[in-house]
Amino acid sequence: MKKLFLSLVAAIVAATATYAQKDHVATLTHEGSVRTFYGINSLAEAHEAAVEGDVITLSSGFYSIERISKAVTIIGAGMEDNAELDVEKTTVGLANISIADETETPLKIKNIEFNGEIRIQNDPWNNVDLHNAIFTKCTFNSTYRTFYGGALINVTFVQCHLKVVSHHDNSDVSYVNCCIEDGSTGSDTSVSFLNCTITDFGYDPFDNCTFINCVLNKERDELGWADEDNVVDNCLGAHPGSREVWQRAKNSVLVHTNIFKEGTFYELTDEAKALITSNDGTEIGMYGGQYPYNPIPDGPRITKFNVASKSSADNKLSVDVEVSSAE
Repeated sequence: MKKLFLSLVAAIVAATATYAQKDHVATLTHEGSVRTFYGINSLAEAHEAAVEGDVITLSSGFYSIERISKAVTIIGAGMEDNAELDVEKTTVGLANISIADETETPLKIKNIEFNGEIRIQNDPWNNVDLHNAIFTKCTFNSTYRTFYGGALINVTFVQCHLKVVSHHDNSDVSYVNCCIEDGSTGSDTSVSFLNCTITDFGYDPFDNCTFINCVLNKERDELGWADEDNVVDNCLGAHPGSREVWQRAKNSVLVHTNIFKEGTFYELTDEAKALITSNDGTEIGMYGGQYPYNPIPDGPRITKFNVASKSSADNKLSVDVEVSSAE
């Protein structure tokens, strides 16, 4: 990791001693200039001040925001904690996303954990569609459904962990090197999975989907994704409740044994790896392909910040921020 150091000295207008919160910080980069916000609402404040194309970088911690309505880039400190590598996650409690489809730049969100359902709405009664968004290295913890409301149009997930995927009709979504635990798709959707690991399937159907270089695990009695419109190519399947989909699958392998190493995050056993490889010769599933799943954050992230508890005699507040960037 290459260390970049940003030392900020903020002028304080008030003559009295000033205290700043130390547990959250958001920086807003606009055309080379940087502004800094503090506290649990710092993401919301940075978003309010941002314009399309700006970059918001968050330290670890929990952030509250009611709606993301601007096509900005938001980069957190990590999608999960890792004490060994000194990574502490950034968690966002998010109610709504509503981005105008005519924006010139896409919404980009990276290295963040989302708690709960995300609503694609202007307000609780007005659904909209989310166009041209990219989520990278994010965790979506909702166990009911990840997105509610409008359709996802040309939305991509890369190296993400999703508890449950769900798609409104007319959605057009791509998953690349993702871990997906359960979910369903609507009958009028177009959803593709490339080098993904789907750990279990519920009773709701996966329709109109393309699975390529995927690991498809099935442990329940009924197979909810045996729709004839699905394409399954070069996949590894295990514990199926039905053989229908595998009769139409191409270049795929079906087994009835455990395929994951005990004590790992869905890593394949050596025996399972030997059964089939991805089209590019790498490992099948989320740990293979061009973007192997890796929850460790990359790109710039705030790793340390120290704020003086009081302003100096000349009414200035010393702020020391350390930003790490991958090589």
